[in-house]
Amino acid sequence: MVLQEKVELKHQKNQGAYKRKPRYLHSQALKTHRDKLIFILYDMKNYPTDDVMGFNFEIGKSTAEAYVNTLCPILEETQKRLKVLLASSIKTPK
Repeated sequence: MVLQEKVELKHQKNQGAYKRKPRYLHSQALKTHRDKLIFILYDMKNYPTDDVMGFNFEIGKSTAEAYVNTLCPILEETQKRLKVLLASSIKTPK
């Protein structure tokens, strides 16, 4: 890649034209809804690192991270819809 192309690519990134492709879960390590629920509840209760989650569920670290990032908002939205979400949440002290 020549210097001019690098400068143009950097310029595109700064303008917001360069976007990363969205990440999808291609591997179906957690096939059933039950498996996904157990996975996300285990993560929320114990809060292990991604590599520990991967080891426990026999998936890769990046796959475990992708599942957590995908399933947390779904669980939160479901709790809101069922009106079982706590009104207050724990905030990190400043």
